Amino acid sequence: MKNRILNVVGMGIDGENISAKGLTLIKNADFVMTVGKKSKCFDFVSTLANVKVCTLDGLFRSGASAFFDLAVSRIIARTFTHKTPVLCLDGGGYDSRLYSFLKASSIELNTVRGASFLSKLLSVYPSEDYLALSVDDLQDKLLTDASQNTLVWGVRSKKEAALVQQRLSALFSSDCECILTGSNLVAEKLVIPIKELSSQSSYAFDTAVGVFPMPLLARKVFGYSDFVHILQLLRAPDGCEWDKAQTHESIRKHTIEEAYELASAIDSGNLDNMIEEVGDVIMQGLFHIEIARANGEFDYRDVYSHAVNKLISRHTHIFGKDKADSAQAALSTWDRNKIAEKGITSHTQNLKDVPRSMSALMRASKVQSRAKKANFDWTDISFPFAKIYEELDEVKAELFEQGRASQGDKAQTATASIIEQNEKRVVADTQITQNATAQEIKTVQKNQTKSPDEVELLNSEKAQGDLSGTSFNTDNAQKNQTGNLDEVELLNSEKAIKYFVKYTIKEGISRSALEKEFGDLLFAVVNACRFADVDPELALTRSTESFIERFSKIEAAVTEKGRKCEDCTLAELDALWEEVKRR
Repeated sequence: MKNRILNVVGMGIDGENISAKGLTLIKNADFVMTVGKKSKCFDFVSTLANVKVCTLDGLFRSGASAFFDLAVSRIIARTFTHKTPVLCLDGGGYDSRLYSFLKASSIELNTVRGASFLSKLLSVYPSEDYLALSVDDLQDKLLTDASQNTLVWGVRSKKEAALVQQRLSALFSSDCECILTGSNLVAEKLVIPIKELSSQSSYAFDTAVGVFPMPLLARKVFGYSDFVHILQLLRAPDGCEWDKAQTHESIRKHTIEEAYELASAIDSGNLDNMIEEVGDVIMQGLFHIEIARANGEFDYRDVYSHAVNKLISRHTHIFGKDKADSAQAALSTWDRNKIAEKGITSHTQNLKDVPRSMSALMRASKVQSRAKKANFDWTDISFPFAKIYEELDEVKAELFEQGRASQGDKAQTATASIIEQNEKRVVADTQITQNATAQEIKTVQKNQTKSPDEVELLNSEKAQGDLSGTSFNTDNAQKNQTGNLDEVELLNSEKAIKYFVKYTIKEGISRSALEKEFGDLLFAVVNACRFADVDPELALTRSTESFIERFSKIEAAVTEKGRKCEDCTLAELDALWEEVKRR
């Protein structure tokens, strides 16, 4: 069926500024309507129309939230009962909130524009480049450009003025001047700070506010466009020599540094630091865009389009047909869509997709998490712990091998002894943990009313001591060794390890084998962290911070005694360290 047509005539800010075309439509109409009898145009339209002028006054009793839906329904109904219906609206016609609802409906609009509510404001402060918004638009629109002339019309009440004041203050600052026009004013215009907008004695349907920003360097509050503009000025031919010389590669390290500094600010809980570091991270992104734009590689639209398209395509539970009723389900949807978009068809591809540029700890954790999705994972945390001790012994064995290569064959049987102990230890660790768990379950079953017993396995010093004492104590192994003491010391004594490391470094032995073994050890520790739901990156960061804090107290204590750390023995410093830990 052919769309019904509604003629909309803008009646201007005085209700009588009508075009010849608008006048003809009203006179020839078989149905004429205005919003209400209080409209500026009602009396004037009544003298022009050859039919009785109807209003929507009766619908206002339904409340503001229901008014527009009911009004649209009634107006659409008239397009079916009349051939040439006309709706007369104050202002330009198109700048009415009712018009925006009609435009979103099923009927076709034939609009004859009148003088806009902004006409008076633009007559006292002419501008060709501006953003025009109604108060209703302002509620939903995010304002980001503090360099653009911004005009707001339809400030009809103190409540709406307070909203405009709040939104414009956030963008420009509350002290920034604005121009106020409208039939509620005695003078043609009123120039006031934004912070006084809601303090006026009266407002009207045509009250409009215009903010015309000061020059860049005269302002204290800025928006996104100012950020971009500053970077462009810095990289202009007459800009900063350092900024002009930068490339993607040269600022790569700064991008990483700023991300870590933001993470540190988040951990500190200091909002002022977060504000600064978030800005620095954003600046790095914008810097890369500016470099790419100058090189003809890509620009802002490319970056934003890619980011928005990704958010849409990955959130198919919001913008598509998928369902996700929990955070984990939403994450699974994201991962599934990501894999499909990247054309990943195997788990190996998925592991290789983890960026090499990530920190080693973060990358290891992510790779392990993705391997888990291929069902390649241990069943409980006892296995990662056993693996840690296995890898630690392999590190020691490699240190011995390196030392033996530089010092001759002094302990031929030691390596075989270590390998045998490794194998026994892996089996013993797993069995002991499982036995302890089974025993604890029996204890819980027998003592249902004793809640502390239910968590004794994980929390009590006794349970932890039993595990460490039984599983990882090598006293018995040492007593059963038939070799000399040096061979036995290989596994546990600091003396042996220090001896071999000393000569390994001294003789310049290849580090690749040691890197491999230490890497396997670290990888095993990361795995244990993952099982315990601990972020290894954060854990190590906090430990490092704790070390720095404790060391600073040690140095302060040494300084109080009129000495320097380098003049103290390790035993003295270690004693201070233990004292700091006890505080």
